[in-house]
Amino acid sequence: MKAANPDREHPYLLRSKDMRLHWKELPKSDVFGHHRGLYDRLEGTSFRAGILVLPFGQTSPPHDYNGEHIIFQLEGEVEFNFEDKSHRLTPMDMLFIPAGAVYGYTNVGRGDVRFITIIGKVKEWPSSGNYFFDLQLPKQASSP
Repeated sequence: MKAANPDREHPYLLRSKDMRLHWKELPKSDVFGHHRGLYDRLEGTSFRAGILVLPFGQTSPPHDYNGEHIIFQLEGEVEFNFEDKSHRLTPMDMLFIPAGAVYGYTNVGRGDVRFITIIGKVKEWPSSGNYFFDLQLPKQASSP
């Protein structure tokens, strides 16, 4: 998916009324159980940011990124599962995910989830990730 901002040399305002929601941009997002959408995003020279929508009862396949990742929870309840722990986020929570960490997320609330996802450069840019469709992350007790 291309960034909404046409260049990185000038300030750019992406208004909510102009954002389009893309339902088929993420791997396996067209498969029931993994439905998730991504609004138009903005990109800089060493980061990108967007808003992800995760409908009720849906989950992501386990995946990683070669960039550092920050999640800012806007609405709903989502659980991020890692190989050794889980974190349940509610609105206004933030989560840092180091580069290379394998994780998946699941909507554990009663409505849709929306969160801001910001991925920053560590070594390579643009960032890239891998999806592990056959990997099952263990269910861990969520942190308080």
